[in-house]
Amino acid sequence: MAVQANQHLIIHNGHGMVLDPGGHKVYAKVCGAVIEQLKGGELKYIFFSHQDPDCIAACNGWLMTTDADAYISALWTRFVPHFGLDDLVFNRLKGIPDEGMILDLNGAPLVLLPAHYMHSEGNFQVYDPTSKILYTGDLGASLARTTGGSRFRPASPVHRGLHRRYMVSGKVLKAGPAW
Repeated sequence: MAVQANQHLIIHNGHGMVLDPGGHKVYAKVCGAVIEQLKGGELKYIFFSHQDPDCIAACNGWLMTTDADAYISALWTRFVPHFGLDDLVFNRLKGIPDEGMILDLNGAPLVLLPAHYMHSEGNFQVYDPTSKILYTGDLGASLARTTGGSRFRPASPVHRGLHRRYMVSGKVLKAGPAW
């Protein structure tokens, strides 16, 4: 059974950014849905919140079939080629500095917020001030398949082990982005 990831697409004035587009098993379906939603617009950015395969394994496909630039923590840029990244597109893989940055999506600022050690070393989240949505990637790590439900219950006992392992301390959470 593959780990599922949550893909998202932000579109502003005909330009798009896909967030954690996923691995090889979902690539064709997600790519088709992105093209359909863009309605002839341009995919400008690909955002990887962290290096796990469920978020990034199809990175070469995305870079080979689009003109988008891909962003991931600068910490992980040298590891991404292990997912089969072609030399032809390596220059479009951009490192996000530890302090984060802002990407301009055709007039909409998207804030790449550091969330280091909140699921992964070098983890980032995206805040869209236009919609006022914070995309947290795997921070909540849905366990719906293993629990038989689909509702996220942060205090649930099935989440405790995962969060204790992937979030090293409460200090890290408190030092994270001011949500």
